Amino acid sequence: MDRKLVKPVAGLRVRDPDHGGAPLAAEGAVVTWSTYWHRRLEDGSITVEDPTAAAAAPEVETPTRARRGGRES
Repeated sequence: MDRKLVKPVAGLRVRDPDHGGAPLAAEGAVVTWSTYWHRRLEDGSITVEDPTAAAAAPEVETPTRARRGGRES
């Protein structure tokens, strides 16, 4: 999996689909690169930082879900 540090462009709220649609923090987060993030980059909503800066950014954990019902465990 490809991981990248993404930051929202100033003044925009970008939702993170891997975290229930919670807004991406202004300081950014390391995310698993997907077509969603590629589209956000193409539409100008996010910037992608230098991969070496990713080590200093907070690692965002993907919530765990129960086997049935989609509830968080």
